Amino acid sequence: SLPAGMMLGFVLGGWLVESIGWRDAFLYIGAAGIFLAPLLLLTVREPQRGRYDIASTDLPPVGRALRLLWSLRSFRLLALAGGLNAYVQHSMLAWNAPFYSRVFELPIAQVGLYLALMHGLGGAIGVYCGGVLADRIGRRDSRGYLMLPAVGVLTVAPIGLVQYLTASVHLSVACGVITSALVVFYFSPIVSAAHMLVLPRMRALTSAMLVLIVNLLGVGLGPLVTGAVSDHLIASHGSAASSLRYAIASAMLVAVLSAILWWRASRHFVRERNNVATTPPQASTI
Repeated sequence: SLPAGMMLGFVLGGWLVESIGWRDAFLYIGAAGIFLAPLLLLTVREPQRGRYDIASTDLPPVGRALRLLWSLRSFRLLALAGGLNAYVQHSMLAWNAPFYSRVFELPIAQVGLYLALMHGLGGAIGVYCGGVLADRIGRRDSRGYLMLPAVGVLTVAPIGLVQYLTASVHLSVACGVITSALVVFYFSPIVSAAHMLVLPRMRALTSAMLVLIVNLLGVGLGPLVTGAVSDHLIASHGSAASSLRYAIASAMLVAVLSAILWWRASRHFVRERNNVATTPPQASTI
């Protein structure tokens, strides 16, 4: 649903901005959200609580639970790897529109269409394939839940360099569909892997900490640092288009670092997962 919403948002957003201006476009989109919000309350049902929980319902103190998570080396590494993966994803997501507008001088409606193809279609393919492939590989070797995102984000680096450094807009967009798919391979596996490291009653806290770390690094730093690099390059070279081209391309170095951390997390994952799986609920510290 997220990629579908992004596809619709980019297409309609680009058309609205070109037709009525960006200020009024925000008003129309905000108003649509107000009217569509009640549909969520009417169509989404609460899941049955405790359906898959183990018999023990004792909850650990938050402090002890956090110390346990921090003691899991695989969790620390996969959270950091996911944060850097998100850094690359949100650097591209935030700056792709200015990139295609400045570098290739495309009209905003056409930019919206291209972004819909990349982040909508490409993102949908990536989220689906990431989950399906991780399950298939993970059945044979649970490290596959971490190695698949590693391969995905590592492949983003060379293709991303072509996307942002080529002089052909069509080649750039084609590469953009591929990178947008590969960079979200981690969406499903990271949650599944994190939940395998803890017992059911700690999954909510684990998810919360995972989202916090990933968003702080990805959403918080990705667009900010990329923009700062672009500003620095403008001051050095004087070209806004070229500076943004190289600023986004620099995020590909982070993609390589993310892949290394995914691989390192996989080295500890099986052992720490087995420790949880063989711990009796009544004797567990979690």
